Amino acid sequence: MEIIRELERRDLDECTRLFIRVFNSEPWNDGWTFEKAKKRLEDIFLSAGFYGIGCWRDHSILGIACGNKEQWTDSEHFNLKEFCVDIENQNMGIGSRILGRLEQELMLQKCNRIYLLTMKSGIAESFYKKNGYYASGKMIMMGKKLFG
Repeated sequence: MEIIRELERRDLDECTRLFIRVFNSEPWNDGWTFEKAKKRLEDIFLSAGFYGIGCWRDHSILGIACGNKEQWTDSEHFNLKEFCVDIENQNMGIGSRILGRLEQELMLQKCNRIYLLTMKSGIAESFYKKNGYYASGKMIMMGKKLFG
């Protein structure tokens, strides 16, 4: 039986291990260490407006979605910072159930928009489009490399 519930600070290490399994695998092959992945998630967990949910089956974590609510002129918006489903449990609807629950909870909290950043033209983009997300014509991602 699957349980979807809000993430708590005590879930951080378990979420970190899941994050590493997912993002050190195809198609990302990121090379996260436990320390750096934990710092990444800890920064999100401790951010102002943090909200996250996770899905468990038989005390094993299957997936997480987390980020933070931010105030905008018209309402609060949610910046989805990290979302992942264990590689052995992908393509089973778990990600869509997590995302759907996240959306329900955020609507109850009067958040009216979700933003996220994902790889272009990959399986992640296809997943989000399948779940009703779109590429915003109003915004672009920009960056500037400072060194290295």
